[in-house]
Amino acid sequence: MFEQSIGKRSEQVKNTVERGAVKKFAEAIGDLHPLYIDEAYGQRSRFGENIAPPTFPRVFAYGAIEGLVLPPKGLIHGEQRYHYTRPLLVGEDVYCFLEVKNYEEKAAKVADGHSYARWPWA
Repeated sequence: MFEQSIGKRSEQVKNTVERGAVKKFAEAIGDLHPLYIDEAYGQRSRFGENIAPPTFPRVFAYGAIEGLVLPPKGLIHGEQRYHYTRPLLVGEDVYCFLEVKNYEEKAAKVADGHSYARWPWA
């Protein structure tokens, strides 16, 4: 069903690591480490600035892959990977994109025993 999408990428989308968004995210995940939310603490840190929690990129925009139309029902988000070489600093711009690396279709049994799930892995 999604085989034709393997290897396709979205255009890069510019995202800014905004201080207010990092604070709201840290509050939402219950991790109020001062490195995320205290400006003075961030300035004194080895990074010289506050950083974002590792899962913060989940709120970024990634664009859309042209021609990839996902079904409104029956699709399960199976996996997502982030590759870091350093922390994300508050105030910096990050460019994000989506890419379909693989596709896997699996049968899943539920109460009626007739349900299927499909995964386009990005």
